[in-house]
Amino acid sequence: MDSHQNLPPEILLLIMEELRDSTPSLETAALVCRAWRGPAQVYLFSQIHIRKSQDCSRLYKIFEKSPHTASYVNRLVVQQLDVREICGPIKDGPLTSEVSYLQSRDATKIASILGSSVRELGISVYPLDRNNLEFLKQMKRVETLKIEEIDEVPIDILVELIQGMRNLTSLHLFGGEKDPHAEEYENDRLQLLRDTTAAPNGAPSAETTNRAPVGPAQVSS
Repeated sequence: MDSHQNLPPEILLLIMEELRDSTPSLETAALVCRAWRGPAQVYLFSQIHIRKSQDCSRLYKIFEKSPHTASYVNRLVVQQLDVREICGPIKDGPLTSEVSYLQSRDATKIASILGSSVRELGISVYPLDRNNLEFLKQMKRVETLKIEEIDEVPIDILVELIQGMRNLTSLHLFGGEKDPHAEEYENDRLQLLRDTTAAPNGAPSAETTNRAPVGPAQVSS
């Protein structure tokens, strides 16, 4: 057996931490052998960005094929511009209705899957209203919440969102213009992520039996 397959999981996680800012490098590491795949996926899936319905569909296919990867998602960033996607006809409604992609079937499925693993939620959604609130409310174990464009968020929507997050300990609200503390927040967030990911709960063993995709492809940050 090659020596690289005998490295302790702790050493492998340190190696992957050094590669954390390079998705291509992590994807390559995940293909080295089964012993490397799990530690590489810890960092490949630690941060997920979704911006459109196709991202939700792609993620759902990954989680359906390899359910264990969902538990690695520590940070979720949800983005939606003012332009709504056309998701097709809605029952008892007009033939075509403009609705948030967060109401799509695949989005609903991944919200249910990720609700127990996401600890940090970033929201850059406009408008933030009841059309997309249900997706976000599924993230019940969030500890850190960051919301952009807070000056555009109705207070009742904000209250309803936060009420279900019983583990929330850190709240960051940013207005329409770039907040002067945003860079400081991001640096602190990255350091915290390094600290928590270095010894993740239920870290993968050296052998990952599931036949898994390398990573979340375009969905990851």
